[in-house]
Amino acid sequence: MPSEPPESSFKERVKAKSYPVHESGGIVWTYMGPADTMTPFRDFGTETLPPEKTLASKLYADCNWIQTMEGNLDTAHISWLHGFFAAGEFEDDGTDKPGYPSNKATWRFWTHDQAPGIEVENTWYGFRYGGLRTTPNGHTNVRITEYIAPYSTIIAAIPYNTRHLMVVPIDDHSCWRYNFDAQVDANPQGHGGEPLHNFSPFETPFTRRAGGITPREYTAENGYKLDRDVQRTETFSGVADFVSQDLMVTESMGKIYDRSTEQLGQLDKAVIRMRRILLGAAKALQADGTPPPALAGDGHDFTKIRAADKILEDGEDWRHLGTDDDPAVQEALDSIGRSLPVAGD
Repeated sequence: MPSEPPESSFKERVKAKSYPVHESGGIVWTYMGPADTMTPFRDFGTETLPPEKTLASKLYADCNWIQTMEGNLDTAHISWLHGFFAAGEFEDDGTDKPGYPSNKATWRFWTHDQAPGIEVENTWYGFRYGGLRTTPNGHTNVRITEYIAPYSTIIAAIPYNTRHLMVVPIDDHSCWRYNFDAQVDANPQGHGGEPLHNFSPFETPFTRRAGGITPREYTAENGYKLDRDVQRTETFSGVADFVSQDLMVTESMGKIYDRSTEQLGQLDKAVIRMRRILLGAAKALQADGTPPPALAGDGHDFTKIRAADKILEDGEDWRHLGTDDDPAVQEALDSIGRSLPVAGD
């Protein structure tokens, strides 16, 4: 040590603490638990992809991490918070029928049915749920979201999605929102057409990345740049940036929202299920050190966790969508010859 004399034994007696790290998908991951309980790296599909095919970013949120997670698990809010009036005037482009609608059509569905039915299915990693909406033509559109305990979600897209969202607490009052994506050629029929945001008037923060960290342009300090004229005439929120619409709601609730007075409804089933899982996991960990199942490292394949979005056939059950039994997934797997990643689209 340069600050100690040559005969000093300081360097033998004092050690800096270190943790094992693993780089994958543009993120440096670390394990901070006991060495004897370290589990294998949870590969969500990034291990087999070259760096140029992956993209990772993180965004600061000035609130408790659970508030952000609850927003990620609420499929109904997209009809309201992210709503814009022109979506209700989109004409039927011929994809409002059983199968995979266009991304433009999905904006129309979200405006048409603003109170989806919620069905939750328990899984080994947490749960998945379907948000079921009636389309203008009378069909059933399902939007599936995956929850991987304790802090990960996969949000649905057409026909299935591989964008992974993680919310990691900094402390009780702030958190990082991580996104990691991977570009794969796994949609041979071109389901969905043009990207979702091409049809909305909203900005997205992904063009403002700086070394992986997305600068905050819309904050509480500037009122999220809410425009009342735009709110009256164009969009529900009046906030131009898509992700900042979410942050406006979760941050304005306060650092830690007081849930003792809340009233939960039918659309909150996924939020309720997440809370029960986390409370149960915390009690088990406190009692005997049992980790949550998704962290136990028992050989499960995380690349098989996929969300999905589809208009159902008459009598079709949504629960097979996004699994290896889904014909669309099989077609994608055949086209790329390997497991379909979860980490990007």
